[in-house]
Amino acid sequence: MTSLQLAIDTLTPSEAVALVEKVHPYIDLIEAGTPFIKRFGLDALKLFRQVAPGKLIVADMKAMDAGAYEAAIAFEAGADIMTVLGCANDETILGALQEANKCNRLIAVDLIAVQVWISKCSVQHLFLTSNRFDLPSTLLLSWRGESI
Repeated sequence: MTSLQLAIDTLTPSEAVALVEKVHPYIDLIEAGTPFIKRFGLDALKLFRQVAPGKLIVADMKAMDAGAYEAAIAFEAGADIMTVLGCANDETILGALQEANKCNRLIAVDLIAVQVWISKCSVQHLFLTSNRFDLPSTLLLSWRGESI
């Protein structure tokens, strides 16, 4: 299944909300990008939820440590999915995954700075079949960033 994700990095919150209002019928996910979150915080996620109910909201936190804590903050703000860096230690990833399971949300593993290329098929097998963290019904999304 192909999904279309709107990534918001450099807009102001009012510009972002205006854009989401225009395009939400045509997209599947709304991403609050790392620069956006660092500049404006997570409050805009609530605004995205108001103007685009039913859309998945991604908080691109790129957690490198304190995975559970960062996940809790993102999910409390309204994120459905939070990103954690694939190069983070297992404790960070596990903490984020445990918090996601508690909240019935998802973690996306961002493969930026991961030096070993793993095929999409291998990633699905690694995380969905041979779950190294032994968590029930955990779903991990993963990607290598590519601009189109």
